[in-house]
Amino acid sequence: MNTRFLFAFGLSFLFLASSILHGQALSTLNYGPCNFAISNLQFQQLRNPISAQPNPQQRLSVCLQSLQNVCLNAQQLMDLMRIFNSDEERLQVAYAGVPRLVPNSDVYPILDLFSRFSTAIHFYEYMLPRLGGQTLLPPGILQPVPVPVQPVQPIPAIPVFPMLNYPGLQGYAGPRNCGFFLSDADFDTYAQQIFNQQGEVTRSRSLNDLAGTTCLSTAQAMKFSTLLEVENNRLEFLRRAYARIFDEANFDQAQQVFSHPPNKLALADFIRQSRQAQMPVTPQPPPCVVAPEQFRMLREALAREGSSSSRLRIARDQIPPMRCFTSQQMKEILGLFSSSADRLDLAKFAYAYVSDQENYFLTVNSLFNSSLDREELSKFIASRPR
Repeated sequence: MNTRFLFAFGLSFLFLASSILHGQALSTLNYGPCNFAISNLQFQQLRNPISAQPNPQQRLSVCLQSLQNVCLNAQQLMDLMRIFNSDEERLQVAYAGVPRLVPNSDVYPILDLFSRFSTAIHFYEYMLPRLGGQTLLPPGILQPVPVPVQPVQPIPAIPVFPMLNYPGLQGYAGPRNCGFFLSDADFDTYAQQIFNQQGEVTRSRSLNDLAGTTCLSTAQAMKFSTLLEVENNRLEFLRRAYARIFDEANFDQAQQVFSHPPNKLALADFIRQSRQAQMPVTPQPPPCVVAPEQFRMLREALAREGSSSSRLRIARDQIPPMRCFTSQQMKEILGLFSSSADRLDLAKFAYAYVSDQENYFLTVNSLFNSSLDREELSKFIASRPR
């Protein structure tokens, strides 16, 4: 019969005998002052900083401090114990965690986390007073020896943010939606206040109120959003916060706070549409026209000329600077010429300075009595690029 089987059988017998002796089952023990275990998100916020510590001693110290102010279920306690490799460290975590277990927590599976029988017996002896009895072991045999723990001062529960790629601000020169974002001290104050609030609805309301009045960096908005468990609430907060984000060009990275792709896409679409709405509209150039007064003065000046050749020379000089004639204006100028040759010459020359070129031939062709002149003008217009 192998050693592991004997180990499990022995512990099972001890716990069963103790439960029967004192009329209680392990699943109904009253371990401490807790009634409800923390949520899975809050547990991850508790666990991540512990596992991130650089050495076992610091991991154990942070873990023992954190356990003083939270309520857990047995599975969460076991998850914390698995961070540690040695039986001694796991036993210290178990000692600190059992008083923080909620009612009806089943501690029986915790035995499987110890590799040595003697450590499991220590935990068993620790649990016996909570059964209301004394040790069943003979005096002097495997009496539990408390593992020394450095005394620590109780610390208040603080928000622990997930390990995401929070964008920095060093050298940021992109667009800004506001002038001055929260200082680190002010951010910590707001985060603690919202973290201490009970309920998703209350936290969501407080964060949306904050987003409507306060300039934030992208990193601060991301951290605030993780204080909410429901991703739709995170999306609502980030949309509201966008108008007062200091480093707007970094805001795409806020998609990291979502685990569901539809929410990531929803935020990306919102950012894209918001940026398009903020793009400056290119002003349209003023319409190209020859003012009626300018046109009247030019027509009168041409009419005063006695010869068609002088009139043609002046028209060629004055038309280019004024540029944008309508076809109807040019028809009136061409009507001042009695020479069919000069009229055709000016009609070709002026075509480049007409704004509605698509109407030009249909408007002026009636001035030409010769079908040859009309055909020549039509071919000229057809050869010109528009």
